Amino acid sequence: MSERRIWISRSQPGASHSARVWQKAGFETVINPVVEIAPPKNMPRPLPKNAGLIVTSKNALRMLGTFTDHRDWPVFTVGDATAYLAWQMKFRNVISAQGNAQDLLKLIKDNFKPGGSKSFVYASAARIRLNIAGELRAAGYRARRDVYYINAPKKPDISALKGKITHIALYSPMAARVVRGTAPNFPQVKVISISANTDSELRKRFGNRRFIAARPNEKAMVAALKS
Repeated sequence: MSERRIWISRSQPGASHSARVWQKAGFETVINPVVEIAPPKNMPRPLPKNAGLIVTSKNALRMLGTFTDHRDWPVFTVGDATAYLAWQMKFRNVISAQGNAQDLLKLIKDNFKPGGSKSFVYASAARIRLNIAGELRAAGYRARRDVYYINAPKKPDISALKGKITHIALYSPMAARVVRGTAPNFPQVKVISISANTDSELRKRFGNRRFIAARPNEKAMVAALKS
C-alpha cells in the first residue's frame, strides 16, 4: 500500500484524538490547526434550571463544563460525537440529531411546542453559520444564544507540511475557507469534509478530489475515503 499522509486541520484537543483515529485507519498524520480556540471575553450568563442545552460543537461543550459542575440539563447535540462527549462529561439526558444544525433545529421543533415552559440555550462559538436560538425565537420559542468560546481563522504552518501530503481532513466551514485560501498546491491531494456545509466552502478548489462524510463524525470520514 502506498504511503498516505493526512493533514489534520482541526484545533486541539480534538486534533490529537483525530490523529489517533486516522493512524488506526492506516494514515500518517500531520497536525496543523487552521482554527484558533480561546475562552470568551465575558463569562456566559447562569443557565436557567429548566433550560435545554443546544450544542453543535464539542469545543462549546468542553468550555461549558469549565463554567459549571452541574449536569442536570438535557443536552441536544448536532451529532453522535458531541453526544458521546456529553455522556463522558456525566450529562445523562442527551439526544443527538445525528446530522447538521438544520437537523437539530428540526428535532427540537418536532418534539417541543412554541410558547411552552421549556426554554433553550444555544451554547455556541462566537462565529456560527446558523443561529439556532434566533430561529427558535422567530418560531415562538423561548431561546437565547450564549457564546462559550472564540473561534478565529489561523494561517497554517506551511513548513510543517513539508513532504508528501496525500489527504486533508476538514472539520468546519471555517477550516475549509482557510485551507482554500492558504494551502499549497498539493498535486492529487484528496480532501475529506465532515459535512456538506464544510465542503461547500472549498468552492472550486480541489476539483473532483473531494469527499463528504455521510454523517458528521470521524468514522464516516474514514469510510468516505474507502468507498
